[in-house]
Formats: sequence, C-alpha cells, structure tokens
Amino acid sequence: MLREGDAFALRGDFVGALNRYDRADVLRPNHGETTLRIARTLDKQLRPVEAELQYRRALQQLEIELLRAEGEVAARIAEAIARAHERIVVLERR
Repeated sequence: MLREGDAFALRGDFVGALNRYDRADVLRPNHGETTLRIARTLDKQLRPVEAELQYRRALQQLEIELLRAEGEVAARIAEAIARAHERIVVLERR
C-alpha cells in the first residue's frame, strides 16, 4: 500500500495517495512512517490543520519506535522526527 501511495504522490495524485496511505494505516496502525506520509500528503493538499495533527501523531509514533530501535534505524527515525518538527514550525507560522 505504501508503494502504491508513493506512486500516486509522485504523479501528483494526492487523493489517490491519501487513499492508499489510509488503507496502509488500517492494516498497520500506529506505524510512524505511514502517518508521516499521511501528514505530508495533507500538507501538499494545503490542509494545514489536519497535516499538523498527523505530524504530531507521527512524532509520537516515531519517538516510540526510536526507543525500540538501534543504530542506523535510529538515525533514520531521528531524521524523520526532525523533518516532522520542521513542518510543524512552518505550519504554526501560517
């Protein structure tokens, strides 16, 4: 589902991407990477309130994953956390 959503997003079909990401979220709830993709898609659809909520949700999920992760995985998750924080700052300034 995530790959399909990514393909839709690359084509600029954010409605299709969000549909796939939502399905992925049902299949694997509380997965930070999925929630982050949902947040980015809402952000691109100019839906800042919903995007901010999803970024915050992703942060919580990713921080939990970070506690469980080690090494390279931890670095990747830390980077995703930083990107989500950056977007929240931008969205709050609007």
